[in-house]
Amino acid sequence: PGSPPRPLSLTDRSTVVPCWVKMLRSMIGSTISRLGCVVIGHMYPVYKTFKAFKLSDEPSELDEAQLGDLRRILSYWAVMGVFTFAEFFLDFFMSWIPLFFETKILFLCWLVHSNFSGAKFVYENFVDEVFLKHEVDIDHSLAVCKAQARTKASRAAGVVAGYLATTIAMALSKSQDMMLDKLSGQHQKGHEFRFEELQVESSTVDVEEKGGNVRPSRSTED
Repeated sequence: PGSPPRPLSLTDRSTVVPCWVKMLRSMIGSTISRLGCVVIGHMYPVYKTFKAFKLSDEPSELDEAQLGDLRRILSYWAVMGVFTFAEFFLDFFMSWIPLFFETKILFLCWLVHSNFSGAKFVYENFVDEVFLKHEVDIDHSLAVCKAQARTKASRAAGVVAGYLATTIAMALSKSQDMMLDKLSGQHQKGHEFRFEELQVESSTVDVEEKGGNVRPSRSTED
């Protein structure tokens, strides 16, 4: 028989416990970091956007400072759209890097810091330049995609309409055949029933006639 397992020494415990502690810390850090990204990257900007909508209903009544606030908020949402698209790939390939989520929180804090000054900087120096450079190509691609989508949608609608029309026609034809079969069956049963009645009536008449011939009349007996 093998020897019983040796209990962990102090040195072994010191090497095992920190692994679990590190794993727990990394899990807690990831959860808190994701919550921080949601609060800082979405909830706070949504509230600031709500405040911006309450400035005035008439654009002519806005002053330069209010127009600047609106521009920074719009810049933030444009940058946030690009960041959300890139975040999908960053989380997949770079989430194993230490302090990755904490770095995202710091980046979002920088974007919203000082009334979205960071977002304005990123938009004016990166996003705006990229879109201005490829604006014509993007518009052309969007127009082609819309035309193709409409063509495919119309074709799909035609196919679906044809399939539904064929199905409805087949269902109506089948129901009509079933009704005709049912009516013909009832008519045939009616004929059989009438024929049986005629047979019974004829047999009754024959019996009465035979009985009349056999039974003498009352006048003859007298």
